[in-house]
Amino acid sequence: MSKGRVLAAAISILTVALIAIGTIWPLSPEVAMAGTGDARLLRPSSTPEGAVDNLTDEIGRQEWGKAYASLANKGKFSESEFVRDLTGSHPSLRTYATLDNFQLRPLHATASDALFQLKLRWSTVVGDFLDTRELEVVKNGNRWQPLWPIVKEPR
Repeated sequence: MSKGRVLAAAISILTVALIAIGTIWPLSPEVAMAGTGDARLLRPSSTPEGAVDNLTDEIGRQEWGKAYASLANKGKFSESEFVRDLTGSHPSLRTYATLDNFQLRPLHATASDALFQLKLRWSTVVGDFLDTRELEVVKNGNRWQPLWPIVKEPR
């Protein structure tokens, strides 16, 4: 009986310690998934990869305003067109999809611009689907900004 109580106490203490560690020092993916939107965890947009990572993090948290504001070509389309491009325009599974993960592959880079292949993996209740885009990133002053390749669908 005493061995069982010692084991239960050890497991309880270990559980409390792990919860405390996770609360005090959270990892950025866990904070992003918790929806706290802590801007300190965004990488600086001083690199093209950092700018794209920040954009995809904002898209994943569905912070459409922040994602739209970070674009270099936002004058060519409205925020609602940007959101519609990502989520679809009709009530469908795509409307309710969440960004599961993304893959970024560099294609070309210079001192003032870079080109990436961005694969967005969206998750729905019936399965995943992949959205692949070629994303250009341009240097604007000392920070990089993505040029979103919006796809306008005919109505």
